[in-house]
Amino acid sequence: VKKRRVRSAEEPLLDWEQEQMLGERAVDAKLWPGAYASGWRVVPKYRGAEKRCHWSYVSPEGARITSKSAALQAQPDGGLSAKAAQEEMPRMVSQSEEAKAALREAARL
Repeated sequence: VKKRRVRSAEEPLLDWEQEQMLGERAVDAKLWPGAYASGWRVVPKYRGAEKRCHWSYVSPEGARITSKSAALQAQPDGGLSAKAAQEEMPRMVSQSEEAKAALREAARL
């Protein structure tokens, strides 16, 4: 049985994403001049997405951004704020009253 590798902070791209990742000229054309050199990567959102031009933008910090406009907004800080927001989201959800109530209900079942 082949073990499925998952994304991590150390390795934000899966093997197939690394194979399908756009090169320097294409990344710079999609984002801004120098984006690739500063660590930004553009990969298909899912297998085969490149055929439909559906891309994810991966910041130098490893944040996966799903729209070009959001990537452009994250550019000044290299994606640090996007990464922080992605890391904060699960904690925010787990602390919401609705989430706590749902967890209590699930524990009773």
